[in-house]
Amino acid sequence: MLAYFFALTFNFEKTFFEFQKQFTRFDENGYSIPLKKTEDGRYTFKSNIDGLQNAMKNPKQFEVSGQFEGPICFIYGKLSPFQVDKDEEKIKKVFPNAEMVGIEDATHTVHTDSPAEFKESVLNFLLKE
Repeated sequence: MLAYFFALTFNFEKTFFEFQKQFTRFDENGYSIPLKKTEDGRYTFKSNIDGLQNAMKNPKQFEVSGQFEGPICFIYGKLSPFQVDKDEEKIKKVFPNAEMVGIEDATHTVHTDSPAEFKESVLNFLLKE
């Protein structure tokens, strides 16, 4: 399944600082992008980057072996560097019944950028008969 995600379209034209600026949001709780400073003064994501890099070296080990035909909703920010709208065809090969919901003024962190629209999209999907 991970091989599918490695094939997604990503906008690498942005510099790291543009990327960070796009993703950094500060609210009353002080929310910001999950970065940590390394010993040499650079920044890295607070995640298992080593594990992801190892998986990317051999994506065939994660090849898609089927489809999920149940209901599923992909809610994405239209300002995200992950260009989900351009990957709809790839997504629907694995999730043929996927509903795609793009939120206009949101980045990758849709739930924090546009919480009302995110909530409405989730509820609309869950309340469908």
